[in-house]
Amino acid sequence: MVLFFVVIVAVAIGIYVGVIYFQRSFRKQINEYQTQLEELSNNTLDSEINKIEKLHLTGESLREFEELKKNHKKLTNREMPEISEMILDLNDLNERYKFMQERSELLEVGSKLQHVKEETRQLEEAVNEMKEKSEEHQKAVTELKDKYRDIRKTLLAKNFSFGPSIDKLEENLSKLEEDFDKYAKLTE
Repeated sequence: MVLFFVVIVAVAIGIYVGVIYFQRSFRKQINEYQTQLEELSNNTLDSEINKIEKLHLTGESLREFEELKKNHKKLTNREMPEISEMILDLNDLNERYKFMQERSELLEVGSKLQHVKEETRQLEEAVNEMKEKSEEHQKAVTELKDKYRDIRKTLLAKNFSFGPSIDKLEENLSKLEEDFDKYAKLTE
């Protein structure tokens, strides 16, 4: 009879240790997911998107930016809060010792979190690409301004050597200046 009670106590202790082990291991994973979600929420993508928005994009760049912005809003306003809610539910399941349901939900949260990480990485790449294109564009505009100034200086310095063609050259240069000003205004 004593042996029977010893076995029951040993089984009870084993079950208790198992429950504590599962609870702690699941809590550790939940906390890890929570940390990952907070890191994703605290990234600098919002400020980078705001910087790009001030660039006054047009055409294909504007369409790409609008798509990027829409995807970012979807992540921050829908998917991340959904994952956060699931993590809160996981904490509740862990407190109520529902380990089987918790395990399947942990897998789902992990999968969704991985998806959000990948989407965030792709958005960051797209933002960086847009910034690089903008910098290249600004550099090209600056180079064009410099070339225009050099041509203008050459015409002013050597206008007597061009003879009667100077009027036509001045007219063409004025048209070029007008076109360049329109272009610069569109891209400011």
